[in-house]
Amino acid sequence: MKSIILPSLIFLVAMQGTATTPLESAALDIARRSPAVIADRARIDATAEQLAADNSLKGPEVDFDYKFAAKKGIDNRWGFSVGQEFDWPGVYTARRQAARQQVGALELLYRQTLADKTFEARQALVDLVAARQRASLLAQVEKAYNELDSVYDRAYRRGEITVIDARKLKLQIFSCRVRLATEQAAAEAAEATVKALMAYGGTTIPEDIELPAVEKPAPYETYRAAMMQNNPGLKAMNTLCAAAASEVTVARRAALPSFKISYAHDLEENIHFNGFGLSISLPSWAPAKGVKAARARAIIAESEETDYRLRTMAELTNAYSTASKLANTLDGSNELFGDDYPALLLKSLNAGQMPLYKYLDEYGSFIDAKLEYINLRADYTKALGALQRYTIYYGD
Repeated sequence: MKSIILPSLIFLVAMQGTATTPLESAALDIARRSPAVIADRARIDATAEQLAADNSLKGPEVDFDYKFAAKKGIDNRWGFSVGQEFDWPGVYTARRQAARQQVGALELLYRQTLADKTFEARQALVDLVAARQRASLLAQVEKAYNELDSVYDRAYRRGEITVIDARKLKLQIFSCRVRLATEQAAAEAAEATVKALMAYGGTTIPEDIELPAVEKPAPYETYRAAMMQNNPGLKAMNTLCAAAASEVTVARRAALPSFKISYAHDLEENIHFNGFGLSISLPSWAPAKGVKAARARAIIAESEETDYRLRTMAELTNAYSTASKLANTLDGSNELFGDDYPALLLKSLNAGQMPLYKYLDEYGSFIDAKLEYINLRADYTKALGALQRYTIYYGD
């Protein structure tokens, strides 16, 4: 049991930080410069200031009056008062608590936006790396075919091979050029997508980005525990539920009477009068309806939290299943796609142990398999990115 718990604890600790591979670092760097992330950061600051302003005391009220005497010989009268209105005790505390929870929820939603944009940038970078690898592979194939074509072209002119052999090789070269052009266009499109995400980060894309090694994911329960502990979106929904519950308390206390204390000074018949006033505003029907509305919003927040948790759990399960299946599919396949096999094929061809058509068929099958291998590696990396999207808490 200890052998299972210890790796899980290590994994949970690792999930609280950010990965340090060039792929993860580049994706996070792009995300932090995303307009959506920057807008969320500004939205938090604006909301916090607005909530603080809404929970401040109203400005004092100053009244002044002047009465003109109807008959001569009678002095005019005047007076002024300064008053301050207060809500019922406890309202300000309840609002402050609700505001703190709302700002906390926005902070967590900002973290989730950062995770989402990091995921988006990561997937775009994976597409770019895979397209570059496919284009690089096909460029190598085209080069090998061209070198072989120069040899066979001379042999054809000397009458040592048939036109069928010479034509077959040239057809393979043409097919390779078409595929290479397609992959080069895909690489350019992927690079444009990445640059579009780098709105405030220039246009430099790191060249040392590689697809990670294929390893079987940790047990599913480890990822589930990491999501429950780290996922900022889930934490935000929980905080929003608490904020909605606090809003019920605010609405209930706001329905209580407010009061006003004022100081008054009057001048009447050349006599100065000083005094104070106390007034209470009685509750109306509107605050009671506000309590009902706040309760309804609390129910909405709880339902949205449940919906988000279930959807996120389903997406995590799907990503884990995909990553596990791809890891099993790719298990032990890395050594199949080295440069030794094409070299052996060419050696057999040069030694006369294999005819040209057989060489082209075998080499073409190898290239098709390696292109599929690159695609599966990219899909596996994307599945890992989906797992990180729900299990890593991206801090500052």
